Amino acid sequence: MSRVFGIDLGTTYSCIAYIDEYGKPVVLKNSDGDLTTPSVVMVETEGNVIVGSEAKRSLEIDPDRTVQFIKRKMGKEDDTFTLNDREYSAPELSAYILEKLVNDANEELRQQGVIENGEEIKDVVITCPAYFGMQEREATKTAGEIAGLNVIDIINEPTAAAISYGAMGSEKNETVLVYDLGGGTFDITVMNINGNEISVVCTGGDDTLGGKNWDEALIDYLVERYQEEFGDDEDPTDQDEALANLYGQVETWKKALTAREKVNVVV
Repeated sequence: MSRVFGIDLGTTYSCIAYIDEYGKPVVLKNSDGDLTTPSVVMVETEGNVIVGSEAKRSLEIDPDRTVQFIKRKMGKEDDTFTLNDREYSAPELSAYILEKLVNDANEELRQQGVIENGEEIKDVVITCPAYFGMQEREATKTAGEIAGLNVIDIINEPTAAAISYGAMGSEKNETVLVYDLGGGTFDITVMNINGNEISVVCTGGDDTLGGKNWDEALIDYLVERYQEEFGDDEDPTDQDEALANLYGQVETWKKALTAREKVNVVV
């Protein structure tokens, strides 16, 4: 198969896409029918690793065997997680996410008749934040290789965004700013576009800032309201399972506030 697939290996959600015969990007659905897959890994046993929505639900009841926000440790000196009494590196866990994306995409492509039985995705380009250094990029590439993929390139997320929005062209000569606030990372990049050439002028960001921090702020607010009602000695986040359950719920409540001015919740 000659197609090259693009993968967004995100801090909180990941997805995979390709360019169809009409030159349009198509994001492929996972086995749950969703366009994005939670970047969450659960090690049920050494021989059974679960990725995605089911793993995300396990954050509530199995926090010692489940991990999220893996991307924040990619390429770092301390890049390991202990799950089910075994140590895993960030690239190793990220490889499970990539395998899930590719396996689900293969099935979707077969159902659509895009590929034949026996064909599978091999060639990929993986995006990363513009501020990722060589170690982080190498860790991302390693994750792809562990997953059995041929990683053609690691490209900057803002570059991918500029391409997606059609910012390039033979007569283009302009400077653009790409602002990327994700689930776990934030960056802002100034790029110069000259025809089909993109060059990064400067970039900055914070690899520990994202939607997760909004979730934490909402949890702090709920704890404060809870203690106003039941006393300062009562903390609904004292237990790991209760805290994980809150994390799952506040994301839903946060999204509801996109359409509503007020959301009533039960803690």
